[in-house]
Amino acid sequence: MRHDPKDFQVFPRTIARSRGRKPITKFYYRLWKDDLRTSARSTHQETKSAAKRWVRKQLEAGTLTPREDSQDPTFKEYTACWWKWGECEYVLGRLERKKKLGRTYVDICRGYLVQHVWPVLGDLRMSEVTPQHFERLAMQLRKKRSRRGAVLSAITVNQVLASLNVIFSWQVKHKKLASNPVEPFEPLAETPRERSFLSPAEVRKLFNARRIGTVWGGDRRHYALNLLAASTGMRLGEIQALQNQFVFRGYLQVEHGWTRFGLGDPKTRRSKRVIPLPSKTQARLRELMEISPYQDPEDLVFWGSGPRTPVPQTTVLEQLYRAFGKIGVTEKNRTQRNVSFHSWRHFFNTFLRAAHIPDSKLQAITGHSTVEMTERYTHFQPEDFKDVLAIQEQIV
Repeated sequence: MRHDPKDFQVFPRTIARSRGRKPITKFYYRLWKDDLRTSARSTHQETKSAAKRWVRKQLEAGTLTPREDSQDPTFKEYTACWWKWGECEYVLGRLERKKKLGRTYVDICRGYLVQHVWPVLGDLRMSEVTPQHFERLAMQLRKKRSRRGAVLSAITVNQVLASLNVIFSWQVKHKKLASNPVEPFEPLAETPRERSFLSPAEVRKLFNARRIGTVWGGDRRHYALNLLAASTGMRLGEIQALQNQFVFRGYLQVEHGWTRFGLGDPKTRRSKRVIPLPSKTQARLRELMEISPYQDPEDLVFWGSGPRTPVPQTTVLEQLYRAFGKIGVTEKNRTQRNVSFHSWRHFFNTFLRAAHIPDSKLQAITGHSTVEMTERYTHFQPEDFKDVLAIQEQIV
């Protein structure tokens, strides 16, 4: 039986390949059913005439049967609810089982899906997705630039593919897919830049109390915020979330972390901890809290636009890098050295390790997530950190 060309349609699609290899063109087909087109599927042919011959041959053999789109959705349709807080089955299941899953992590994975994956794989039918598509996706992402203009790192690309692996592994586990096309993907080699920090001499210049006016523009809030980070190793989110009620005489308590969704748990549940405060840091915190317009116990120490909204991260970084310039650390020099706010955490860790503070105590102070740290630090009391406090007094 000779099939009329109106029974089907063939058309080309350009398929990107790995770096250094030219794109190729493959022809796809659609069948007509009751004046409606079915979903597009590959003929695996590279010319239009060959594609037409292939379709006619399959139709005559009866091997092509139109399927409803609902039975073969696009990748975008298939993942429409994935990584949506309160909607995604995987997320709901994890939360119901009390498994750790932060909302920030879920939101980041949703961003990966929408910003990086849908534009490349979104229109593919699920029957068409192969391991090769994820290899090509990785190569394309390595050329893509972030909103800040930087090329996506291998670390970011691996994170994108890891979030996709969660999706497909879950689908296979629940018998919704026969196999995981992401599984064969081999992660890209990661070469993270080594984090650096200011020298002790630079730190002393930065926190010279007589130069708050010239170095920090008289802003005691940002001075105290960075002094706290340098002398305790606290994460920025933990500092932003610090409430008046958790600052005590000689120490403070880390109970929360600030996320894009507001006040939440610290980075890990094990990060809740007690941290001793050196006298200089304690004095600056008390001074700031006394002049604060917000005195309620649940108000934030480092307030922003309101009592329970912290100073924004962008403002913190702008103020810090401006202060760097005042002590001779130019933006070019800072970038070359890879010094950032998070460098305070490295600075603090390095000093305590150099002073031979036991790892158990160091992990208890910094909140590093290890089983050993958790088991040990739960037994510590503030008075047990006298050796740590002696080092803290020397740092700043």
